[in-house]
Amino acid sequence: MPKIITLSLLLLILLVSCTPRSNNNSLPADSDNIEFATSSGIEITTLSDEQIENLVVLGKIWGFLKYYHPAIAKGNYNWDYELFRILPEFLNADSKQQRDLILIDWIEKLGSFKRGKVLKENENIVLYPDLNWIDSSGFEPKLIALLQKVKNAKRGSEHYYISLDPYVETPVFINENSYKEMSFPDVGYRILSLFRYWNMINYYFPYRNLMDTPWEEILPEFIPKFINVQNRFEYRLAALEMVTKIDDSHAFFYALDLYSESRIIPMEVAFIGDTAVVSGFFKKDFEESTEIKKGDIILKINNISIEDIINERGKYMPASNRGALLRDMASELLQTNKESLTIEFLDDSVVKQTELASYKKSSISIPSKFNKNDTCFKLIEPNISYLYLGTLKRESLPDLWNEIEKTEGLIIDLRCYPQEVCLGYIGVNLMDSNTLFAKASAGSIAHPGTFEYAMPITIAYALFANDCRKNEQPYEGKVAILINELTQSHAEFSAMAYRNASKARVFGLPTAGADGDISEIYLPGGLRTNITGIGIYYPDGGETQRIGILPDIEVRPTIKGIKENRDEVLEKAIEWIKEE
Repeated sequence: MPKIITLSLLLLILLVSCTPRSNNNSLPADSDNIEFATSSGIEITTLSDEQIENLVVLGKIWGFLKYYHPAIAKGNYNWDYELFRILPEFLNADSKQQRDLILIDWIEKLGSFKRGKVLKENENIVLYPDLNWIDSSGFEPKLIALLQKVKNAKRGSEHYYISLDPYVETPVFINENSYKEMSFPDVGYRILSLFRYWNMINYYFPYRNLMDTPWEEILPEFIPKFINVQNRFEYRLAALEMVTKIDDSHAFFYALDLYSESRIIPMEVAFIGDTAVVSGFFKKDFEESTEIKKGDIILKINNISIEDIINERGKYMPASNRGALLRDMASELLQTNKESLTIEFLDDSVVKQTELASYKKSSISIPSKFNKNDTCFKLIEPNISYLYLGTLKRESLPDLWNEIEKTEGLIIDLRCYPQEVCLGYIGVNLMDSNTLFAKASAGSIAHPGTFEYAMPITIAYALFANDCRKNEQPYEGKVAILINELTQSHAEFSAMAYRNASKARVFGLPTAGADGDISEIYLPGGLRTNITGIGIYYPDGGETQRIGILPDIEVRPTIKGIKENRDEVLEKAIEWIKEE
């Protein structure tokens, strides 16, 4: 039976840190920490197609054994170091038969184990392990038999390299050394980095079936990239490109010195469709002195079209969907290392060009798009109340709700990231606490690569210490929920809940499509990134990842609206509330 995932558990955001190795060397994996501490000892001078093919095989089997073999689960082996031990012989294999014999010997030396229960199909499993390669790769029969035996091994709930968070069941990647002292890891460690990440995604990413590029294709594509990089910057860029391939807006890449753009043109950019539009300015004197105006369309930057910039930079910007990509692209378009940028722009129907001086970012106050400096509550009109969750604090809600109850319409602005968890309080005042609005899927230690549905998620008012009451009279007015590409993660989860109010409508554009708690991943060279660690779905199993939360009433901001300083989404919501 899957565990029950409740709202309070899902909303507990845990930033999982890299779990250090045990200090008491209680397990063989802990004490095996000297031989490759400064170097993997691997050298690759040339890389043939045959070697790439063999490395693909090794990457899959290394990761499969890591998560499936009971001896590795027990901490009997430092699996990073075991990769370095087999690589020299493996790279020198002169035939597929010799390659397979090396693998057979490797697996047999891991020892025996008991047979476990075979994974059976059931209606709660949303994603099965992709292990068809075991039979379809043309391995020696004995190797296939050994791999199948490992697949069916008895595995418990504990594993040296992976656990599931006890609250939200996100994967927690433990005992994963980031080798942060290695500024530019050697080729063996770079291969480890690729293998580690590929297998983490293959077995513990709930949305691996939704990527644009099949995950199967990533190993052969990135093996030469990781091997052939020449310096620290190229390595980090290759890693970022790989991370981007999972199509997940939660896949933040923590390498702040990857780019050195420390300057910016102090203009705000918004995308209307695929069109880059000047939507504001960060310096008043700059705005007054430049010939570019709010509402002008940016066509080229340093003679490169916006379309070409999107296509090139997009390879290094993790995003679940187009809206999220352009949201992030808008923030980076005008960042630069240069003292100035040449901008070609469209002023009404006239194409113009100008050179704009850049400023150090440290000298500019750039407000967050996700938490704009706005009041958390106001009365737009005497009978229409407004909540902005980007600045709303939970402690303010009881007093604010006394005012909201007097109105005939409530606008909940989720075009932000909520500052605090207010879903429970708002939810129980909008609808019955037993209202179903989502369900989740979680990974498995016993059957890596499997994701199983958990129980449906309700508002679950009783799980909130200050909200332990049933609301006998939910808010009776209309509820307008505002969303767009800034609405991500907890904001999307909130929108899924609030739209179940009896008189609710959702206005705006599709959200960022990255719902669910995150898990952290550490890679050699001190790299850190995230993934969405659990799957979030509608109660009927409908997807939210990459699709986002879709509005009931689509409202697309316009260039005219930008020029006139209008909030067209808010205007539409007000218009709807006023309708009889």
